[in-house]
Amino acid sequence: MTDAAADRLWARLSEYGTWGDWLSHVAESNIEGHDVPMVPVGAVRAVGPLGNPRTREQLVAVDDIARIISYVVTEPPIWRFPARRYRGTVRVIELTDRAGSVIEWSGTYDCDAADEAGMNELLTGLYTSFAAGLIKAVSTGPG
Repeated sequence: MTDAAADRLWARLSEYGTWGDWLSHVAESNIEGHDVPMVPVGAVRAVGPLGNPRTREQLVAVDDIARIISYVVTEPPIWRFPARRYRGTVRVIELTDRAGSVIEWSGTYDCDAADEAGMNELLTGLYTSFAAGLIKAVSTGPG
């Protein structure tokens, strides 16, 4: 939960092309074939340091009314990431009882049973970091 307004969070989050500016666990993030903050569904983002194995994530859904974005990993990363068919979804929910919002970041995937606890721990940590980065960007950035 954050005191940040849902509209401000969504304005920043919906700029899929700028996620690399505020994702602290991402060394670099570049949209392939686009050089604008707002990219169409289908755009692919290469994540990770140039010269190292990069993960490719494709934007698959944007719902401005519900404030939801979904993306998928298009091919398994070379580094150890035991999930298959990963789909990340982030939603900004406006509080109704007071000013503020909730950022709900989640993922669906398939993995071997032996990797499930580790994947849950990894993703929980990443999502917490991603949400904190978004909140910080909104509180320190323009708009």
